[in-house]
Amino acid sequence: MARDVLLGGSSALLAARLADRLLARGAGRVTIVTPPGRPPAATGGAASADDRPRDPRLLVVDAGPTGDLPEDVRADVVWLLTGDAGPVPGRDARADAALARSVVARLPVLGAAGIVHVTADELCRPLGTSARPVDAIVACVHTTVEEEVATACAEHGIGHRLVRTVSPVGALSPAGTESGPDAVATAGVVPPGVRPGEPVPAGLHRFLAALRSVVDEVTARAPDYFGTRPLRCLVPPESVVRLTPMDEVTRVLVELVDDPATAGGRFRLAASGVVPVDGLLQRIGDVYGVRLLPVQDPAELDPIDRLLHDRLTGFLAEPSPWTGYRETTTGPREWAPPAQRALLRRVRRAQEAAEEAARDRQERVPERLVRTTIDVAGRPLTYHLAVPPAVPGPGGTPAGGGLGAEPVVLLNALGQSPAFWHPLIDRLSARRRVLVVDPRGPEDDGPASVPGLNEHADDLEAVLKNESVERCHLVGWCTGPKQAVRFAVRRPDVVASMVFLNGSFRAEGGHDGLDTPYERNLDYLCRTLVRRPEQAGRLLRLFGGEDPPASRPDEVLALTSDALREEVRAPFLSAQALVPYAFQMLAFWGDDVSAEAGQVRVPVLAVGAEHDRIVSTPRLRAAAARFPSGRFVELRGATHQCLYDRADVLAGLIEEFVADPAAMTCADATAGLAGEVDR
Repeated sequence: MARDVLLGGSSALLAARLADRLLARGAGRVTIVTPPGRPPAATGGAASADDRPRDPRLLVVDAGPTGDLPEDVRADVVWLLTGDAGPVPGRDARADAALARSVVARLPVLGAAGIVHVTADELCRPLGTSARPVDAIVACVHTTVEEEVATACAEHGIGHRLVRTVSPVGALSPAGTESGPDAVATAGVVPPGVRPGEPVPAGLHRFLAALRSVVDEVTARAPDYFGTRPLRCLVPPESVVRLTPMDEVTRVLVELVDDPATAGGRFRLAASGVVPVDGLLQRIGDVYGVRLLPVQDPAELDPIDRLLHDRLTGFLAEPSPWTGYRETTTGPREWAPPAQRALLRRVRRAQEAAEEAARDRQERVPERLVRTTIDVAGRPLTYHLAVPPAVPGPGGTPAGGGLGAEPVVLLNALGQSPAFWHPLIDRLSARRRVLVVDPRGPEDDGPASVPGLNEHADDLEAVLKNESVERCHLVGWCTGPKQAVRFAVRRPDVVASMVFLNGSFRAEGGHDGLDTPYERNLDYLCRTLVRRPEQAGRLLRLFGGEDPPASRPDEVLALTSDALREEVRAPFLSAQALVPYAFQMLAFWGDDVSAEAGQVRVPVLAVGAEHDRIVSTPRLRAAAARFPSGRFVELRGATHQCLYDRADVLAGLIEEFVADPAAMTCADATAGLAGEVDR
């Protein structure tokens, strides 16, 4: 009799490959469950990009926002495929744990006769003395869930197998299917399209994703940076890696389940051969066009090198300590240099295809935004709305989202366009409605008639009323957080949570000594223009010029991305724009909300950036402490425009926060950001 199978967890590629193998072997229905926080499964590649028909026995569904399984899911065998990690590995680990616990809770009605829990061996042990807090947190989550699964199965008389894999490798072709001679694709299963920032397998894939993200971020600011400089990698002496082909992983996993004698066992699954890391780094550098220099001393790392190191959770970890396990190796596979290069090229092509698809989506964001203009106190106000893709989940909308979920409302900065938000809108609107509200500028009767925080709160209330929003999450950038606070005090029944991105809490006459040089210069400019607006042309040069040359790594990280430089200078491109902006900023600084913080009872998450040269991060940290449920995290290596160039990290953080704001402690937020964060 054909058995129905449930595949769930962060390992989308392994799930797709395993589904192919199981369906080819005559499985009954195979259900793939997308874990909470991921883009809805139905939008990630439901149809094959190369026109192969999908097997009718395959069903792809979404877990709820807290990992809940759809009520109608049944299975004879459950595979929990965990351990992939993205920019926020703590979040991915918690999502895997939530889904696993949902399965355990449903065991009496699920009908399963066995559970196979698969995770990454690299994530089950911190990386020696250089381990960061996130390494220990992630390891604890995965190992705890393993034991919970084993205990629950014993209580219910269900067979189980616990498996840890070592660096599974497999590349996706640009069409979205696994490429290479070891690919199994007989059933037409296509994994979700690999988006930049989505979880990837531990080991080599994790390293290549981190490398690509760092190189992209640096070259977006300084295109020629790596032309003459190496990127240092902290590597223990004589390190080796085991590269385990994904198809071999699925073959051995199925064989383990077929063997009744393996029930209740623990298995570490790894390739039989090893690859020296020094040579592998050289070939990675050749394929990616950057010179990788292995070093053993952390003191040799500069700020850009450390950015790479911060993102390498689960790479080059020693074998995890595990009592009672059996070492299981795959068949012999020769990873000679040509085979390594071929694999690396396939991975890079897949990354490039994913990045191109992401750029295409972001470029189409303006087309997706529904523009609405309403009347507020006799004056027009325009806002924009993005909605989740019209692809039904089990309940008619993407699970944990759709039109019925509490929307996210983005409050833009004074004088800035919505373009800064486009990457974040693309991610957040996968599951929820996203409203974008730009603050109104001075009215036609003169630059001095600028709306203040109260007027901005009126505008926001009008927008929410027009959209029939009863409760929402506010996300403000730069000047937006002060608007959010004023509105939350006025309408506490409407606000579920608030996120402050690089929030400016500068107040007139504060004299706290925390101004950035930019804030001091802007203060001088604004006061001068209010007294002498005819000086605008001369003062434009103070803020309207190019960024100063950068040579040191920390200076490069502080640069604005080339794609944003014109957007950043928008208020300073003409005297006609600059004078009203000066009035706006003085009005903004003149309205202090610090005394109102104690009245805000909803959870607040403030996110600062290490290289924010625009607003004061120490002031934001101090402001967050005034809120009864406030917490603060700082993104390392990030700038004031992190909502644009760190959208993947922020989207993961925001999605988890709004799913259950009260559940995220400051320690959780810090641990969940892969060492990229300081408290």
